[in-house]
Amino acid sequence: MLQAFSQSHRLLNTAAYPRDELLKKKHESYFCPECKEEVILKVGHKNIPHFAHKKTSTCILHQGESKYHEQGKYQLYQWLQKNKIPTELEVYFPETRQRADIIFNFKQRKWALEYQCSSLPMSVWKQRTQSYRELGILPFWILGGNRLKMVKEGVLRLDELDYHAIHLNQARQPQLIYYCSSSQRFAQFSHLYPSSASEVHGFLSYIKLENAQFTQLFKQETFPYSMLLNNWQKQKENRRLIPINENNKEIRNWKKFLYAHGISPLLIPSSIDLPVPHQWRIKIPPFLWQTYLYVSLIMMKSPGTLITLSMAKAILRSFFPMEEKILYSITNHDPFHSYLEGLCYLNILSPVQEECYMIQKIEAPPRGIEEALHRDQEFLALLLEKWQ
Repeated sequence: MLQAFSQSHRLLNTAAYPRDELLKKKHESYFCPECKEEVILKVGHKNIPHFAHKKTSTCILHQGESKYHEQGKYQLYQWLQKNKIPTELEVYFPETRQRADIIFNFKQRKWALEYQCSSLPMSVWKQRTQSYRELGILPFWILGGNRLKMVKEGVLRLDELDYHAIHLNQARQPQLIYYCSSSQRFAQFSHLYPSSASEVHGFLSYIKLENAQFTQLFKQETFPYSMLLNNWQKQKENRRLIPINENNKEIRNWKKFLYAHGISPLLIPSSIDLPVPHQWRIKIPPFLWQTYLYVSLIMMKSPGTLITLSMAKAILRSFFPMEEKILYSITNHDPFHSYLEGLCYLNILSPVQEECYMIQKIEAPPRGIEEALHRDQEFLALLLEKWQ
């Protein structure tokens, strides 16, 4: 930790002093803001100056932080101060028994910046987030750059904690912010289009800490949709050429459903497995839920039939425990509505009134892989052209 009380009950912030001044203070007595136990001021050359509990301590703050995390917290604190933003380091809230990495005030709101570099149980994340809200504080999670797992250009692998760190930018679109204390730069991952439970397509951009303004972290970047088109097309091609392993119950049930309707998993209609906005809100891969929705709601009907968003959701509830599949979210938009709107762009549906559509045509399964791949490319190009 970077703060402790002196014997005179003054709070000493190591980030506020140069190293030579801290060396003069090293032999004084300091005490933990939480447990009041004596702590040790460490001023070495490898790590940034900090306070450490004694080995026998049982304090809840005696968990230690990695060098990577402590340096990042220190750098972010100094960066906010440089941006003339009122900032406090390591603020402890006794009513909730938790310590914020950084508290700052921006646009008449109090924010808690949590710099999360390690894994965290979801129960702890939810408790921290809820506690901040109860105190009237806006939680703002920045992930450590060590958590950024790139699959390939334009595709990251996210776990459940990463999903819960998503926030909305100035355009009310979801994005993630990473910060690497080693390279001292931010990474913004925006325009999120998950293709599976863990892999997410999007746009990754970087800003050096020394050049960054706080408001830049929330700016909407221009998205090269051609990259999404190419990556998603390649993914659909792989799914058609390489059978999906039956390694879980959901995949086995999905294959049984397709075979029951006379459809090969390698030859599903191209209207299925489309990238849709707000997919990040649910923990079901798009190729799974779109299969059930398209086959049950559209393919088994006749042109001219009216369908609604509520009908679509009812069908999905019959296949999935939706209450368990919806992630905590900061928006009420859902991918099911986006999918039906996307089918309107493909002239499969036409809008009648809000959340009500008429079936215009039925896309039958392709007769072979070559036809399927051609149709995939055609549908994706048309859909992404509309979105641009």
